[in-house]
Amino acid sequence: MMDYRKNLVGCDHAYWTNNNDEIPGRVKDLDAIYYYTQCNRSLSEEPGQMSDRCPSSCDANNGKSYIAINITFKLDYTSASKLTAIEIKLFGLYGGFHGGKTWCVLYEYGKGNVTYNDAKNHIFYYDGFIGLVPGYEYEVGIRGLPTARVDESTWSKFKIKTRPCWKPFIMWHLTPFALNFTLILNSQDDYKDSIDEYYIAVYSSGSSSSIHGEQIIQNKYNTTQVVFGCLEPHNYTLEIRARGTCESCLPYVKENLTIFSAKPLVTACPDNITLYTEFGGNVSVTWPIPSASSPCPSLAPIKSKQSHHPGDVFQEGTITEVRYDFSQYYQDDNATCSFFIHILSDTDPPVVTCANITLPTESPNTFNGLIDGESYTYADANPDPKGITYNVTQGITGDLFPQGYTPVTLVAKDTFGNKATCVFYVENVLTELPVNCPSLDHTVTTDPGKDTYTFHPSFGEHNITKSVAGYIYHGDTVVMEITLGGSPVGTSVSIGAHEIVVIIHDDVLNKTCRGLYTVTEEHFPTGSVPIAIIVGSVLGIALAILALFTINNYWPKEPGESRLGTCLEKLRNLTATDPENKLPGDYTSEAFYSRVDQGKTIEPGIDLNILVNAPEPSEYSSATNINDIKMHKCEIHPDSPGSQHDTGFDTGTGVVYSQEHLQHSTEDGDVDERGESSGGTSWPLLQHSDTSVADSDTL
Repeated sequence: MMDYRKNLVGCDHAYWTNNNDEIPGRVKDLDAIYYYTQCNRSLSEEPGQMSDRCPSSCDANNGKSYIAINITFKLDYTSASKLTAIEIKLFGLYGGFHGGKTWCVLYEYGKGNVTYNDAKNHIFYYDGFIGLVPGYEYEVGIRGLPTARVDESTWSKFKIKTRPCWKPFIMWHLTPFALNFTLILNSQDDYKDSIDEYYIAVYSSGSSSSIHGEQIIQNKYNTTQVVFGCLEPHNYTLEIRARGTCESCLPYVKENLTIFSAKPLVTACPDNITLYTEFGGNVSVTWPIPSASSPCPSLAPIKSKQSHHPGDVFQEGTITEVRYDFSQYYQDDNATCSFFIHILSDTDPPVVTCANITLPTESPNTFNGLIDGESYTYADANPDPKGITYNVTQGITGDLFPQGYTPVTLVAKDTFGNKATCVFYVENVLTELPVNCPSLDHTVTTDPGKDTYTFHPSFGEHNITKSVAGYIYHGDTVVMEITLGGSPVGTSVSIGAHEIVVIIHDDVLNKTCRGLYTVTEEHFPTGSVPIAIIVGSVLGIALAILALFTINNYWPKEPGESRLGTCLEKLRNLTATDPENKLPGDYTSEAFYSRVDQGKTIEPGIDLNILVNAPEPSEYSSATNINDIKMHKCEIHPDSPGSQHDTGFDTGTGVVYSQEHLQHSTEDGDVDERGESSGGTSWPLLQHSDTSVADSDTL
């Protein structure tokens, strides 16, 4: 297109007409786009030239660029012969730097110089208007001349908005010794598809070669946090470059900023200290060393300044502040640890209370001290852990406590020697010496060739055992005093039962033990007979009697009768049919057979030994001839299944053997009683338990 411009500024011209036949038709297919150019020219009517359509920033990497417009359009070829000139106008919309301003370009061709074929076959364009404002809206208007002055309908118009300069949106986070910010990506849709990644670098201001850190962030997210940590506190430059498909025209931003420091963080600081000393005295005080830290200790060491040192001496009655100041870069930017030392004098005694106690069962006469918080309390500003003592000694090697209540004094002392006391009572509840009684029930025989027994017990002090292991004897020894039938050791006693009394005592307590010694006669008819022969003879006689004969009779227990009464009734029936076995005396009386074995424990039931055909009851216990003595024995037996009476007789020895099985019913089942009579020597006259056989269900 030929350039026939007359006016370089403005659109003053004289192409006006009032004849509509002279006015060319409106231009068609009007379009306009902005572009960037390196031409350093201000906005004017210059035609310019086409440039790279790739978007670029207002401050490109290769120098300053300008925004220009490329306008294209077509003429109305049916009226091309009427065209004398073309008027192009640019109008700045709204307010701002270009608001309300108009720029105009005029192309003059002369009437008839634009042919039908030129208008039909060519696209007309204009490159220019260099220096538009980024992010601003303009209106482009084109019309052919001549035209009427008041006829605005001949204009073809098009609105265009330039691309704003790219600038990232940054949210700063104030962090000492660091650049810390959140980068809002894609905050401008105009650049969203043009950017692939962001390059971020930090370097010292004035020296782009001194890089302290760099990062590359892919354009995949809407936001990302960026941190450059542990930077020394001074000025830095932050550079953010956007990289994409058009390397030469993508934007970048530089921003200057200052990194600030922070006070160190105090990590350890002692509490206030209160100490006591003697009145008017001094005391040396120590404390743990305070400490502080920094988020970036490698940048510079933490320095400290203190007012006092551990081990310094402080005067009684004073309160002193101790300070530690910590700093890393600047003396005024410091952290402080502060505490107070208070020195007092202590003249107050401890406050103590104590309670009476009872000695425990396992250590009934020794004292092991009170229990803190339970049987005594101790409070003081300066307690002494070893400050509790007593006016008695403790433990098994200490003082022994007698029966009853014993006063004890507790003495409490603090570290400065102030003392307090309290009195309490220790109770010993023992009433008897805690020892075990020896076995005292024995049957002994008379001395050889005598009818008496000389009392020499086989036990003594060495056999004494404690029933409470923790008891400590009072005195040096424990003593055992022994009497038999009221006579001391070494005394001779007669045949019969005698009570033995043993008194065991220490210097404070005693215990009395009792038992029964039964003295029997030692007798051999034909000299000294070995015990094996005696036992064998007795067993042989018993077997011979059992082998003679057995007669079975069944006698039930009479209702309302005692077991002993039933047994006696059976004995009467037996002797009534056999006059030779008749019993002497009033054998029908139960009192005739009653005698307690002086405390000796026997099995429940009745054991009756009745001598048969003896001259007098008083001589029953001294029978000597088995051939002329017959003994009748009635004994309870719980294990026989029925009630029966068996009688045997040995004609050679004259011994009558009788067995009675007596049965009665109880709620627990059947109980069997059996009576036996046989010959024998040296048996007690009568033995049975103290339990009433009439009322008891246990045999």
